[in-house]
Amino acid sequence: MVVDSNNLVVLGLDDQSHLLGEKKQEWQWGPLKVYCLYRLFLTSLLLILFNFTSARAPLGTLDEQLFHYVLILHLLVCCLGIITVIRRQPNYFYQVAFAVTSDILALSLMIYASGGLTSGLGLLILVAVASGSILLNELAFPFAAMATIALLVLIILLQLHPDQQGAQYTQAGLMGIALFVCAFLVRSLSNRLRVSETLARQRGEFITEMQQLNSHIVQRFNSGIVVTQPDGQIKLMNEIAWHLLGYPRRFEANNLEQLSHGLYKAYSAWRRHPELPSEDVTISPGGMTLTPRFSPLGDPKTEPVLILLEDSSRLKQQAQKMKLASLGGLTAGIAHEIRNPLGAISHAAQLLLEQETTDNRQSKLIDIIVRHTQRVNQIIENVMNLSNRDHVKTEFIDLHDFLQTVVNELKQRNREESLHIELKIEPRDTQVQFDPVQLHQVLTNLCNNAVHHSKSNEPEGDVQLKLLGGTSAEFNTPILDIIDNGPGIEPEIEEHIFEPFYTTSHQGMGLGLYMAQQLCEANQAQLEYLALPQGGSCFRIRFKAVTISRGQT
Repeated sequence: MVVDSNNLVVLGLDDQSHLLGEKKQEWQWGPLKVYCLYRLFLTSLLLILFNFTSARAPLGTLDEQLFHYVLILHLLVCCLGIITVIRRQPNYFYQVAFAVTSDILALSLMIYASGGLTSGLGLLILVAVASGSILLNELAFPFAAMATIALLVLIILLQLHPDQQGAQYTQAGLMGIALFVCAFLVRSLSNRLRVSETLARQRGEFITEMQQLNSHIVQRFNSGIVVTQPDGQIKLMNEIAWHLLGYPRRFEANNLEQLSHGLYKAYSAWRRHPELPSEDVTISPGGMTLTPRFSPLGDPKTEPVLILLEDSSRLKQQAQKMKLASLGGLTAGIAHEIRNPLGAISHAAQLLLEQETTDNRQSKLIDIIVRHTQRVNQIIENVMNLSNRDHVKTEFIDLHDFLQTVVNELKQRNREESLHIELKIEPRDTQVQFDPVQLHQVLTNLCNNAVHHSKSNEPEGDVQLKLLGGTSAEFNTPILDIIDNGPGIEPEIEEHIFEPFYTTSHQGMGLGLYMAQQLCEANQAQLEYLALPQGGSCFRIRFKAVTISRGQT
């Protein structure tokens, strides 16, 4: 979805060809409807002037009865025309042809009943021909010819009338010339207008298609996009940006400061010093970290500003993948060269152990050889697993049920120990998005570490382990805390615990926490250590925010 300042949601490209067709039909029928209303108004006005005013001359001066009947009949025809236009049946061509033809005939009869062209009603035929030329461009000259013939006929009929004196052939000829000139001019102007209208409609359709394409591109863009006015009013935000901002429930806010205070702070700092690189933005304490990039769309003082949001952890993952790819190639070569002699050393040491000997010193040395060859082999396997960790298959996992399985396995492995585990997830149906195999590996590693350090703190005491989790109310982000009652981690070594091969144990390899953190990042989650004031250690996993629909917000 793309959210703009009016809270509109654009879901992709919509087929609007039917709308364009409807606009084209409306362009045709609209002027015809106006012409029909004009005909009805004109006929009604003539009827009122003829029947209800004393100054009706020259209307019907030659034949009042004919003039009155023609007005009544034409008024009924105009009403019928309004109905047919509203129903749009029959088609447009026949309705225009019938309307203009009926006007020419009715006006010709009214001119005859009013004593000829001296009545001034001939100008109304000129209006009818001009209107017909606009509505049906291809019938402009036929309408003019029809009107000219009708005028000549009525002049001939007038000459035969006993009360009519003087021929009006000159006026009829001039009126005929005027009709053809009007048809020619209106036809030429109408053609130009139609060409301009067609070009404008095509350009409008092209602009509409480009807008749809741009919306589609913005929607499918891998980066978060926010377009804001200089004062911080949001004009546009795509769904990726909403995801990166943590699915805020207040996402309908039109102001950047209301949407994300941290992002607004970075935006304000960029406006003051645009030459300085923008700093990363933390959406919430311990939450996702974003890298914003600001680009003005013109003058930054008056024009909108484009904000591109990148998940800094994703950028780090890409850099980490490149490192791990190199490390994987190097490790594969080392493993090939080392494992063969390492296997030979380990096999020889095991053969020596099988020999009967009374030299304890020799047995200890052989045991050291076996243990350290196994350790070197395990280091190689761990590094190779790290280089192949990009094969992630995330699923939606019920956190409570998954943890219950891990707890049962942990109790089975430590059934001889006094182990007390508290499991509490609120809400109970909290789900996380993670690779099940990798999540099991992370939780097993963290829980084993917790049990190990708790026993080292009190060898004879109880091991207390708490698994507390739930969902953040504001950002819908699932979290899980693994808390133990061990001695905790010294402040001076706290910043090094996630470094590879860093360990304070003579038996450890220093890859456990590093691997757990890398696996979390591969699943768009975060692993962090929290110092507890009451003692003990707390490792928090902040999972990827669960996707929710807009209706749930």
